[in-house]
Amino acid sequence: PVSVPSPAANANLAGKKILVIENDPAVLEAMEGLLAKWGCLYRIARSTPQALEALEGMTWLPDLIIADHHLDFGHLGTDTLERLFDVMPLRVPAILATADSSQTLVEHAKHLGVEHLPKPVKPAQLRALATHLINSNK
Repeated sequence: PVSVPSPAANANLAGKKILVIENDPAVLEAMEGLLAKWGCLYRIARSTPQALEALEGMTWLPDLIIADHHLDFGHLGTDTLERLFDVMPLRVPAILATADSSQTLVEHAKHLGVEHLPKPVKPAQLRALATHLINSNK
């Protein structure tokens, strides 16, 4: 018989590297709380240059990227993700978490191959999606 890991084991994000691209201080604080509670190793970026810096010349590669769409300096999450996908040696799953649920943006996310998650994001929903994306990317 094939051993199937229990859902609890599957939902374990401990030790997973998450890059959070977000500029809203309240959202960042909430995300940091969640990721810390889940045992994730995370880095925060508020703009495209900061997101690129977080990779430290590709020595730190995330298992998952969670990006907001509207960032500092008029940067857009979709552009930031495209830029990261261009420079990273391997494709990393990503979630575009944004209050913008316009059809155009949803299509753009689909085109990029990233998940669109409408804000406000429910922690359980985020955790389930993050776990699914990381595990299915192996």
